[in-house]
Amino acid sequence: MVPDGVYSITFGGDEDSVLTPLSDQKGAPTVLLPPTGDPAYQEWELVRDSKFTQIIRNINSGLYLTLGGQQAADHRPVVAGPYPYSWVVRTGSVPDRVTIRAWEAGFALDRSPMLIYPPRVDVQTSRGDLSQEWVLTPHE
Repeated sequence: MVPDGVYSITFGGDEDSVLTPLSDQKGAPTVLLPPTGDPAYQEWELVRDSKFTQIIRNINSGLYLTLGGQQAADHRPVVAGPYPYSWVVRTGSVPDRVTIRAWEAGFALDRSPMLIYPPRVDVQTSRGDLSQEWVLTPHE
């Protein structure tokens, strides 16, 4: 588990793929965008909620990174929701990289294969390789 704190979360270390809620409305999809210039909009607070899991809350909206009340399934969209969802956040191949898995075994946070802009975020079957790693950048 990574330390609790406030982070920006980028997909695979691509600085133009920052985890971002599409709006501050509940149910808004989470997408990957370049930095917006308003850090709080793309900052997420990780807080331990059990021995093995953490919740992830957007600093700007106060909404949580969730599956919209649904169970994890391949290509289930990840949305901003009013209720916390427990994620398993583990160190990846190097110290600043992590995998973010649904607490229901077998699914990891990933870039959706939908060919639209901005790219959406979903959960997909865990592949066990580096392609589902995210970079956490601490913020004060």
